[in-house]
Amino acid sequence: YQPSLRSPWLAAGEEGWCVGLELRPGDQHSQKDFPFFLDRVLPRARQLAGDRKLLVTLDGAHDAAANREQLSKEQVDYLIKWNPRGESPEAWKERAETEGRFEEVRPGKQVALFDELIEWIFDGRTHQGRRVVRLIERTEDRQGQPLLFPELTVEGWWTSLDAGTVDAQALITLYQQRGTSEQYHSEFKTDLDLASVSSTS
Repeated sequence: YQPSLRSPWLAAGEEGWCVGLELRPGDQHSQKDFPFFLDRVLPRARQLAGDRKLLVTLDGAHDAAANREQLSKEQVDYLIKWNPRGESPEAWKERAETEGRFEEVRPGKQVALFDELIEWIFDGRTHQGRRVVRLIERTEDRQGQPLLFPELTVEGWWTSLDAGTVDAQALITLYQQRGTSEQYHSEFKTDLDLASVSSTS
């Protein structure tokens, strides 16, 4: 999937739009008061979206059931980086081997994808949503040199997007394109000289 002006979703961050900014203390967690921030920016984003849907893409700092529920109630699509707190990469590897999910993408590197529905409890009710998980095992570096120990990386994404519309690999690509938004964000901070302000405050 390649976002464009004719996409079904508004990629506001990738198109250079800014619908809201907040100046916060450097030690404040990103999730603190974030629901109120969504309350302010979603109506503005809807004005920009026109007849397109909204797709909110968030990093792992916003991996919270509250965000998924709020965006669902607002009928807004979401793509949120999963925070694998306490997950065992070795357990994921064992599952990948048992289910035959590994595919070699180059010598010394194999990848397993999991695309499943997960249940969780929020506000006393059971909810269900889609989660895509990618496990990467590296036994060689990019130069083909063997690693002393295999390197396992587990990462994942929560999404409201249907698997029949956006498959697991396309979903990962869609999240990676959020880097354009991060570039604009960095330019804002540079132009406002926020790095200097925070370091001298």
